[in-house]
Amino acid sequence: MLEELQTIRTAAQLLSVREPSLSKPLLGASATLWKQMYELNEWPPDLAASALLLAKQLSSTEHDVEGTVTAMDQTTATAMAKAIMDFANEFETKSGALV
Repeated sequence: MLEELQTIRTAAQLLSVREPSLSKPLLGASATLWKQMYELNEWPPDLAASALLLAKQLSSTEHDVEGTVTAMDQTTATAMAKAIMDFANEFETKSGALV
């Protein structure tokens, strides 16, 4: 789960540069993930599944987040940025209830 969250966090940082209008919320999402990712001992199955799916969408290979984000067209980049922000909100809500 930590690897998936790191992928999502890296993509959020890359997309914040690419999508300046979403920079602040994306960096907030990145900070939320960084803060919460080490506080949980048990991952709710639905949250782990969401993280895995999102991480797979953000990286065409296991370690190529930058290449995947760079290759995204504008529509895809915006959609993925919003998906990251939604995931960060879900992650914060669910992890806050478990901590």
